[in-house]
Amino acid sequence: MENSELYQQIDQLLEYERDQEILLLLEDVHSSDIAELFKLFDKEERERIFRILPSDIAAAVLPELNDYTEKTISENLDDLV
Repeated sequence: MENSELYQQIDQLLEYERDQEILLLLEDVHSSDIAELFKLFDKEERERIFRILPSDIAAAVLPELNDYTEKTISENLDDLV
């Protein structure tokens, strides 16, 4: 699935608070691809998606993020988990 298509699906699911469906979409996506997707979302959406991810996937995504995104998520990590 292409990132733009996945972005649109996740964006719509975020709007309708369908977190479980977001998880199902992302569970087979490589961590570097999830990190690329994060660039398309605003800070609040990234944090929400990060909260949805299981800890093993979140741990794999974190080092794949750009410095700014990693910093903002890391700063709020206690609130996110």
